[in-house]
Amino acid sequence: MTVLLFLLVLMLVYSIWTCTIRLGSRRLRCSRAFSQTAVFEGEEGQLVETVRNDTALMIPWLRIESRISPHLQLGRQERLHTADENYHCSLFTLMPHQQIKRTHRVKFLRRGAYDLGRAALTAGDLLGLCRFSYNQELRAPVLVYPSLLSQEALPLPVSRVLGEL
Repeated sequence: MTVLLFLLVLMLVYSIWTCTIRLGSRRLRCSRAFSQTAVFEGEEGQLVETVRNDTALMIPWLRIESRISPHLQLGRQERLHTADENYHCSLFTLMPHQQIKRTHRVKFLRRGAYDLGRAALTAGDLLGLCRFSYNQELRAPVLVYPSLLSQEALPLPVSRVLGEL
């Protein structure tokens, strides 16, 4: 009888905890930004992801997934590669009122204007019984200029032209 009562209380506490995680997940603060807003083609920079849990509850796992252009190469990060885009995934565990800042190295392979738009946030409990997800707009614009030419590749200045004037 006491074992049954204990299991019942345990299930009740677990269901209350998962419901509060679901409601508290809306108070998660996520942001992404590049270390520089303008770089040259071939240069490296940093992508900084910041996640803050403003609730009094632990978030056992939070996964942030987003599409990233294949012309932005993340260093040593597992990605799912498709024909046109890469999928970037970060996994976090957040204690109450904790903030985590994660930095990724990025190599800018091709010129253009890039923006990391929507991200899918998925969180859940320890046992994986309760899971919820929603989309959040995490803008991070960067402008990649063409690579600079070397001194030898530049044409001669007009003052050094040979011939008769």
